[in-house]
Amino acid sequence: MIDSSLFPYENHPFRLEFGEKKNLSICWFNCEEYLQKHITRHNLKEKEITIHYRDEKPTRSSKKHKKSL
Repeated sequence: MIDSSLFPYENHPFRLEFGEKKNLSICWFNCEEYLQKHITRHNLKEKEITIHYRDEKPTRSSKKHKKSL
């Protein structure tokens, strides 16, 4: 489990860190959609960011829906 001091806001279980150590930016989000929008909007690369989840990492289905013919 992640240290609760990383999440000062009860309603924001997603934490995003990006930037260099000297200029580290930290953002909290209340849902994963807003987190993904922020990452897309600012063109953040996977190597540049660190995401923490307060509870556990959300699981997503790996199944992709096939188009019907």
